[in-house]
Amino acid sequence: MTTNRSESVVVAATAFPPWVLFEHCCTVEVLGYSSSIADTKTMAASRTTTSLPVTVSLCLAAPPEGSRVCIQLACRDGDVHAEDIYSVILAAHGASVLLEIWGNDSNTIDHFVYNADNAAADPPRPPSLCLLPCNGKGWRRFMYKNATGILCRGEDELVAVELNMLDVHGAPVGPVVPGTVFELRLLRYQGSGGGGWSVKRPKISHYHSKGGGELPSSWRNDVIVPFGDRLCWVDLQRGLLLSDVLDEENPGLRFVPLPEDPFFGRAPYRNVCVTACGGAMKFVNIFPRCCCSGAGWSYCRSSHHAYTVHTWTLTTEDMAWVKDGTMDTTQIWAVDRYKSLPLPHVRLEFPVVSLDEPHAICFVVCEDHHVKNGDKTTWRIMVDMRSVTLRSAAFRYPEERWHNAGYRLLVPSRVSDYFNSEPSSSGSKIGVSQAGTVPNSGVSDLDRPTCESSSSAPMQKHLHWR
Repeated sequence: MTTNRSESVVVAATAFPPWVLFEHCCTVEVLGYSSSIADTKTMAASRTTTSLPVTVSLCLAAPPEGSRVCIQLACRDGDVHAEDIYSVILAAHGASVLLEIWGNDSNTIDHFVYNADNAAADPPRPPSLCLLPCNGKGWRRFMYKNATGILCRGEDELVAVELNMLDVHGAPVGPVVPGTVFELRLLRYQGSGGGGWSVKRPKISHYHSKGGGELPSSWRNDVIVPFGDRLCWVDLQRGLLLSDVLDEENPGLRFVPLPEDPFFGRAPYRNVCVTACGGAMKFVNIFPRCCCSGAGWSYCRSSHHAYTVHTWTLTTEDMAWVKDGTMDTTQIWAVDRYKSLPLPHVRLEFPVVSLDEPHAICFVVCEDHHVKNGDKTTWRIMVDMRSVTLRSAAFRYPEERWHNAGYRLLVPSRVSDYFNSEPSSSGSKIGVSQAGTVPNSGVSDLDRPTCESSSSAPMQKHLHWR
């Protein structure tokens, strides 16, 4: 069989997946040891606030597999080791990833923006790593991971925003109580031109002009997602707070409640995601059902581990939720490919909607979470809600990384597509408010090498899995 030359060129040019799921915690190693899991094409270097060199590279894999950010740091006088350094992904949007690094030198806290730039540009632009300015004199240096998001516009403009809740005395609080003030700390950063921090304290208004419901009496940040040209903070029990952070004068905070659906927990069993290149907001809710199809916990044997998955889409015209998908877990268990793999028949967890396909959702599934003395093997799977099929499955977590890998804090990102010399058909290299879809390429091969392959073994003594 002959191969069309143009087709083979496109395949070679788009070797990286169009989107990835980053683990929240970064892999840290001492500078000078070459990471065998990261791709050298993704490497970028900079210096910390104390002038020590730092290098960032990426280990990229197609979902439902997880991807990782790998950080190499120089330690002054050998007093600091990799296990003493804590680094996390705070947020991601477009070609950019916001990173926080603690404790490299004199217990400093630095923030970097890693940017993949654009391999499809003429000439191609390599990745870059930029140290952000300190977030204000006298302010704490760290940023809350559950409160911070970024939004990119164009090729060199970025806004980093942290939403904080303060009591009447201006002190930080956890869950919101009556009298709480919402504060936005914003950094507007423009490439080589730098940028500065500012503070806004907008009042919360309901998105619908006629009210449309009660404003939240309490609040807790669970998820932050870019949505078109806005940032969205999500309380998975109550709703969304949207802000026009690109508006320097009045970013505002507008509340949109979540749809009325049975609530049985937070992050493990529900999520809000953006899909179709940022053009649609999806809500996923997983809850138990009885054998009579009623919602709620049941103790009858026929309803053991029976659950229902509902999906909703937020319409941008009137900011209303429309239910567009329902799946019972028994349906996916009955799929031949699910039965052919050693996948447990237990509750699906930690849903993440594909950035390209609104009906494709990644889940975590582990028997040990729900069955006493169950199998500790953790799987990530991708399910097509429209056809109720198993797209792919990937064993991801060895037992030694179980508690430290941050599997429950996956960060969707398109940064991988910017390394392709030919843009994917998603058209994702435009900026905010994009549109388009990319079909899933098919089923993962469970035997193929992954980020957990044996090739990473030589560096294990230099790595610390946070």
